[in-house]
Amino acid sequence: MELRDLDMEPPIGERAGRRFGGGSGLDSQNKQLILKAAGLLLLFILLILFFGGRRGDIDTAKELDAVKSRLDGLENDLARIEAVEQKVASSGNRIMELQASVISLEMATRNLEMTTGRMTDQMEKPVQPVPPKPQVQPAAPQKTPTSLERRFHEVRRGETLFSIAKKYGMSAEELRNDNKLSKSFIQPGQKLVIDPGK
Repeated sequence: MELRDLDMEPPIGERAGRRFGGGSGLDSQNKQLILKAAGLLLLFILLILFFGGRRGDIDTAKELDAVKSRLDGLENDLARIEAVEQKVASSGNRIMELQASVISLEMATRNLEMTTGRMTDQMEKPVQPVPPKPQVQPAAPQKTPTSLERRFHEVRRGETLFSIAKKYGMSAEELRNDNKLSKSFIQPGQKLVIDPGK
């Protein structure tokens, strides 16, 4: 067999002519039929899109509402989780404060136990007798100024009317009256009359 025998298809132009009626093209009746079918197909597609789209919009709206409600539920859950998280953090801080208190109480307990142990040890030791104090000879009585004698005190830096009066067994009011002071202000170098025997 040769290659010519295998090639049995007619050329392209001949095939087209046989398919559409001898190659003369489409007649007007076939053209109208094709146009009507195309128009009906287009109309059918538009109807599906128009009416099917509306039903799809309603379904989409329902689905969107369902998603919104789920999202709201998730937001509420998140808010609850955040509130719980804050409570947990607050509880954690409180636990840390309580742990610090427990540690300080443990330290105080140890100190108390040590102090108690030392006191117990001291109480168990035998008591040593205290040596008697040497008797002090009473000093010769000092001569106290009589009401006719007057003494003076020169004010030193840092002294107050109260400290000077106390030194001589007087009240600050008596010292101020004896020296005819209107206020309690005194200055270093000032001489005050001391009259304790009044």
